[in-house]
Amino acid sequence: RELLRQQRELLVRARQLLSSPPDPKNVGLLHATAALTRLLDGGRATLCKSGKDRTAMSITLEHTLLLQRAHGLSEHLASAALTAMRRHGVRRENVRQNTNKRVFAFNWMQQRMLPEAYRPPDGSAKSGAA
Repeated sequence: RELLRQQRELLVRARQLLSSPPDPKNVGLLHATAALTRLLDGGRATLCKSGKDRTAMSITLEHTLLLQRAHGLSEHLASAALTAMRRHGVRRENVRQNTNKRVFAFNWMQQRMLPEAYRPPDGSAKSGAA
């Protein structure tokens, strides 16, 4: 019953987000549908054009949300885990293999345009500060 309740809540939330005015920085629909897909035992993929920078931000955020939901990680520790994954995690190695550099390719302006939850930590992107 609890699972069904959660699925219904997420479906209602996704429908509300779809019917609300478009907001280019509103990532709530991505989060709601990702959680709903997981509750339905579905599969999905996360990709950006090159499969490294934006994908890395999305995947590390999703891993952090999973740690919170499934393992009760506190908000404070989740923030630290997200930063650690983005600074030292396997996504940095993926970037290195693609570009021969261990920094994300976001320039300063791109970093500013990203929703806050998708910004790389300071010093981990091409132009330095996030």
